[in-house]
Formats: sequence, structure tokens, C-alpha cells
Amino acid sequence: MAYNARVLLDSTSPAGIRLTTLEVTFPRFVLAEFNTHRQFCLDGDTKLYFDLPSRHKASTRRFSMTIREFFEKWHRGAAPRVNRRRTKTAANIDPKREYTAKELAAVAGYAGYTGIDLLTRRVAMPRIISPGAPYRILGADFIAWMEIAGANRQPIQGRLAAMELRSCNEDTGEIYHTHVRDVTYSGQKPVFRITLTNGQQILSSKDHRFLTKDGWQRIEDAVGLSMSPGNIATWSRGAELAVNGIEAYRDPQWLAGLRDAGLSAALIAKYAGVTIDQVKYQFRKHGLRATNPKAVWIVSHIEEPWNKGRRYGNIKTKGRPGKARVRRGAESHLWRGGITPERKRIGAWTMQHAFCTHRANGFKCVLCGSGVQLHAHHIDPVAHNLSRAYDPSNLTSLCKECHGGLHQRNLELALLKHFEEGKPYGSFWPTVGDICLRKPYAPKKKRAMVRHFVAVKSIEYVGMRETYDIEVEGPYHNFVANGFIVHNSRNSASSRAIPTSKLIERVLRDPAVPLEWGKNKAGMSASDVLSADLAREAERVWLGARDAAVAHAQRLLDLDVHKQELNRLLEPFLWHTVIVSATEWENFFELRCAPNAQPEIRAAALLMLEAMKASVPQTLDYGEWHTPLLQPDESVLDLETRRRVSAARCARVSYLTHQGVREIERDLELYERLRADRHLSPFEHVATPAPDGAFQANFRGWIQMRRDIETAIANDASNAPHVGSLIANHKGL
Repeated sequence: MAYNARVLLDSTSPAGIRLTTLEVTFPRFVLAEFNTHRQFCLDGDTKLYFDLPSRHKASTRRFSMTIREFFEKWHRGAAPRVNRRRTKTAANIDPKREYTAKELAAVAGYAGYTGIDLLTRRVAMPRIISPGAPYRILGADFIAWMEIAGANRQPIQGRLAAMELRSCNEDTGEIYHTHVRDVTYSGQKPVFRITLTNGQQILSSKDHRFLTKDGWQRIEDAVGLSMSPGNIATWSRGAELAVNGIEAYRDPQWLAGLRDAGLSAALIAKYAGVTIDQVKYQFRKHGLRATNPKAVWIVSHIEEPWNKGRRYGNIKTKGRPGKARVRRGAESHLWRGGITPERKRIGAWTMQHAFCTHRANGFKCVLCGSGVQLHAHHIDPVAHNLSRAYDPSNLTSLCKECHGGLHQRNLELALLKHFEEGKPYGSFWPTVGDICLRKPYAPKKKRAMVRHFVAVKSIEYVGMRETYDIEVEGPYHNFVANGFIVHNSRNSASSRAIPTSKLIERVLRDPAVPLEWGKNKAGMSASDVLSADLAREAERVWLGARDAAVAHAQRLLDLDVHKQELNRLLEPFLWHTVIVSATEWENFFELRCAPNAQPEIRAAALLMLEAMKASVPQTLDYGEWHTPLLQPDESVLDLETRRRVSAARCARVSYLTHQGVREIERDLELYERLRADRHLSPFEHVATPAPDGAFQANFRGWIQMRRDIETAIANDASNAPHVGSLIANHKGL
């Protein structure tokens, strides 16, 4: 197998809009590059929300950026900062003169020569070096740089990729963080403004998928969105969309889920970052009770003792006037003589001699060297040796923090011993375990957040606008945009349908190998390739990995493992054939035929472009259908059969069955299975001309067969008897 692209069917509507269906073959390991080109888009003014580190360790600060700004910085880098106090200019520069860095800085408006020095090291601005003299710069080189100064942007893609973008855990509903993998420009598309009852708004195409109470849905499907001939958006049913989180402990569904899992109120409060009373209040407010109280009892009484952290009073004296006797005064082990008149006189004398003591110590704390809030301290404590209470040589200088730490930890005698042994004061704190008395800093747990749902209030068409889409890391491919939880709309084909033995045969007979072996470097694209010897060695290693994957797949096959798991091992070495239909190709070819595109996807895109240029589309009238993979002798079939057969063959990516024969009966059976299992993407390739040039789902000016199928399914569901009536009928029987 090799790279291939051929046009299966090329049609033009009466409005002159071209719909082309192609069959394309390329290595499967670039399928992600092919799928990155999406039709599901958000407006460029849509905001992304990132959580960045804050000055305070226990919190973060929210940072927002529009997708348009993010796209520009991702692909072009950050623009240079503008110095508002100084204006840099090349108006006074003589292009023929050679300047030193200081001379050029003065003439060009730089604050110092270091800015010019950086330019000669970071920018292609050559230095003119003469022995025994400072380097010089030709004025013409500086003028040339100033002409493109606005285009000099610093690449920051790595920093942007490391920023934490808000996302939603689809299993628990909690808000967590993900990272951006790529951002793409999708061209101008028809855009709608979606407004919720709480006032939140977002601009997106009607194909973009939102998280609803019924799961991920395109906004068109969620509300039944359609366009009138006057470009007025109408929608037939309500929907509730997921938006950025509320505090988790306020969400009854989240609370009920943890309660049912056996977590006690204390554990839930600890996880949510709130107090147990706040959790219990929400239990009472929403009437929440555990559906399995036994599990809660086990956790709260066995895994977590019920009396953990509780305090107890004296049982004999509790509630009585008399309290338990406590050792007070001189009986206490902390007694140091009390505040007697004599101690007051000692304190007054100490204050009188404090200044002289601090001056002798250079107005510095002898333990840490600080000069802030100095206290005079008795080296030999008064409580230990009253005879030295009025001895000036017994005083030293300590700052407030060291003085307080010394007394709080009862280290007065330890300091005296340290002094008597002749050790330097500066080594005292390390010998006793540092000065800090407080517990190590532990940031307060942030409150857990979960998504919640808000009803759609209005939808209006705002016109054609520039749109973008981003791809994020898994496992949940969604992100928060303008407060809405939206999907990054990435789809991929599957290898589960083909028997493993056939895939092993294909991989051994005709493995997919990279077209060229790029040399490792920073960035997404390789500019240089390996030498011929290294390239041959790289291919040998690649094929060795192929052989190892085949051996492991064969072992799993011998263990009777299903092909949906073990076929994944073979995918990097397989060729892949897809059927793709579209009306908008310009942006795809612009991105995938570019020199910096990955060589394998560029090879496929160039073949696709060549095939489309060589194809002559046929014009279809209203009511006629674009039906790929039908053979000429099958035109005598009735319209409905042709539509069904075409959709089934698009799902199989061939007009032949997997057994290599053409059987219409098998095609119709496959159609029924696809419709019953709601695998509706193959029905998107079959389409009929629309009365206008507006976008209908993924196509412009064409109506897909999928819309008819979804409408029929919705009508069947609405006509089905209600569960309540079925129960009533059963009781009547």
C-alpha cells in the first residue's frame, strides 16, 4: 500500500457550492494530524481561563485570554514590550557610520548600552571587531533591524502549554486542570450567540459540542437549532448547558454521590475543604440521607474512629460550681517567682542599660544579626541567678523574634551553657533546631468545585466571524471557554472491525514507515534530516519495533484476546484509509500543504489537492442526492435504497464487503445496524442540495442524510408510550 488520494464523487449544488468526497490513504500514525482539522469552532473573542500561581501560597489567580490572542502567541510568539518613557528611533542613524554600543544607544534612544549589547548577541546584528578597540555596529544593520522590530516576537509556546487550563472531570463533575496541545484557525464560519438564564454568553458555530444534562451534544442537536431564510435563528426545545463550577459541597448531586459511596460528613468536609458543619447544613437543606448507611457507619466507626479529635471535660466537676484543682502560683512547674516589686525594679534597671548594651553589640541581635526591635536579655536568667540581675556584663542584645523564641521554648539555660562554653552566638539556633516555633506552613486546602447546569435563554445568529479551536490533553478532552464547558471536538477512526490476523499480515507485508527521518531539535517540525547511514539505522530500529509488536499481538491472539484491544499494538505500523467529505477545503490545504507540516500528512494533502484539481464535479438538482461509492449499474435502484447503500459503504470505507464481494443485501443490513446503534457519522457523507448557501451541520449549502435520520429517531421517541402509561396498563391487566 502507498500514499493515495482519489475522488469518489464530486458534486455541485444549483447554488454553485461544491461537495467533494475523497478516499485517502496515509500512515495511521499521522491520523491525529488529519483529524486536527475540525469544523467545530469557537469565536476568536471567546475567553480561556487559566489558574496561575499567586503571591499568596494558598491561592491562585485567574488569568483569561481570548482564543485569538492565544493562537497568535502560540504560533507567532509574544510581541516585544513597548517602553512608554523612551521612544526608540533610527531617524538619526547614519547607515554608513560605525557606532560603538554606547554611541548607538545614545542616538537610538536606549537607556543604556546593555540593550544594544543584547541585540548583537540575540539578533542577527553583526559586530565589527578591531584589535584593541571596542566592537562597533554598522548603522545600516541597526536600521534594518528597526524596520522589522515589531515582527520580532519571542517564542513562548512552551510557557503557554504549561499553563493550567480549566477543564471538567466528566466522571465526577469536578473542575480540574488540563494543558493545551495545539490551537488551530478554522476560518470564517457562521457564528451564534448563546445566552443562558444567568447572563453568561458564548459565540460558537452550531456544530460545537457542549456538555448538557444528556451528555455531549452539538448545540444544534441540543436545542433543535435551525435558520430561517432571513438568517433568523430559531430553536424548538430547551436545554441546560454545563458551566464553570460552584463549590462542590453546595451541589446536592455531588454530595449524594460521596454519601452513597460511604463517606462520612467529616471525610466529605475534609475533601471539599470546608467545615463539617457546612456539610451537615447542606445535608439538612437538601434532605440527603445515605442510601447505604452501613457503609457510612463502617467508615466513621472503624476506618475513622467516631471520637477522633474530640475533647473531654472532667466528668466529676462538669456542671458543678467547683472546678478541678489546678496547680497555680508557686505550685506550678512553670513558676519563676512572679512579678514582685523586686522584679519590677530589675525590669526598670534593664531598660535603663539597654541602649548601652545595644551600642556595644553594634545594634544587632547577637543570635541572628537583625537590628529590628532589640531587647536586652539576661544571659544568666534572673530566675536562675538573682545575684547577677544588676550586672551590666550579664546583658546582651536579642531581637524580638529571638527573644520570644528563647523564652517560649525554655532555652534560657541552654543559651547560658552555650555562652559559658565559649561558642559563637551565631551557631546557637542550629544546635537547638532553628528558631521557628510555628508548624511548617501548610496551605489551606482549596475548596473543590463542580460544574452545574444552566438553562439556555436565547440563541441569535451574529454572522460570519473568524473561528478557532484548541486541542487539550486527556483523559477528558474538554475545557472551560467563557465559563462554558465545551469539547475540543476531536474524532478518530477505529481499527476494531478488522481481524487481527489480517492486520498482522498487512503489517509484515507492507508496514508504514516515515517518509524522512528528521533530526531532533526544539520545536514541532524538523528542519534537517539524518544522514543516509543514520536514516538506514533508524528504519532498521523502526522495523524492529514492528516485529516486536507483531510478536506480542500474536501472543495475545493465542490467549483469545479480542481484536479491539490487541489491534492497538499494530496501529503505528498500519496504513489507514479514510473517506472524507467537505465543502470547505481551503484552510485544510493551507495548513497541511505548508512546508512545515509533517511530511507524511503533507504528502497525502498534496495528493488530495491534485485529485480535486483534476476532478470535474457534476451538477445535482434539488431533490437529487450525493451518494458516494455507488457503482454505475446501481443507478436503477430506487432513491431510498441508493441512500442507504451509500451510507453503509461509507461506514465500511469500501463498496465491497470485508469478504471482497458486492452485496446490496449486506449493505442494507449494515445500514439497519448503524441506525439502531446510533452510529450516525457515515450518514453525513450522503447529502442533497440545500435551498440556500447557509451552513447545514458540517456542510455549506448541502443537507446531510444524518438530519433526516435524527429527525425520524426523535419522532419515534416522542410517539413512544410513556413509562407511566405502560405501568398503568400493566396494572389494568
